[in-house]
Parts: sequence; structure tokens; C-alpha cells
Amino acid sequence: MWRDIGTWERTGKDRKRESVDVWVVLAGSTAESAEWIDRWAHVISHAPDQIESYPLGDEAYLSKGPTTFRRILNCRKGRDLITVRSDSQELVERFAKYAIERLKAG
Repeated sequence: MWRDIGTWERTGKDRKRESVDVWVVLAGSTAESAEWIDRWAHVISHAPDQIESYPLGDEAYLSKGPTTFRRILNCRKGRDLITVRSDSQELVERFAKYAIERLKAG
């Protein structure tokens, strides 16, 4: 299994700080990545967060919760797993789509 983690941060014109965490994991197999994302969706569905299916990759779920990193998008494409966390749903969606596109290209 391989993984890479990155963080993007900036302060906007309104002096509000924005950040995005991106995790990319290469699982040992497609079955392993599917099992992981299903397990994550099951755990989150029992938390106070709202979870919904999201149209990205082979399978994806968007979690909306009341805590720090209020938006979490987990998706998989084959053996690749991507987790993007931020307070901004727009940033979560943008970074997740970019990551999926880069994985296709690589």
C-alpha cells in the first residue's frame, strides 16, 4: 500500500483562512479499495454527519458534518482511494475532481 498526503492553505481577501487536505492511497487491490470505502460509508452513516453518494470515480461519498473539516469526500477509482477534507464543499469537490483526473493521466 502506498499513500501521499498534501495540504493547501490560503487566506482570502476577506482575511478568512481556507485549507484543503488531500490523501491519495494506492490499495493492494480493487477489492481492498472497495471494501475500505464501504466500511468508511458505514461508519459515517452512524455518526451525526449526513452522507450522500457522489458521482465521481467508481464510487464516492460526500459527508457533511458539524465539526472541523465539515466536508469530506471519499472516492475510489480502481485501486486508488482519495480523501479530500475542507470546510468548503466547493473546494472539496474541485480538489477531488482534479485528483481523479490526474490519476487517470498518470
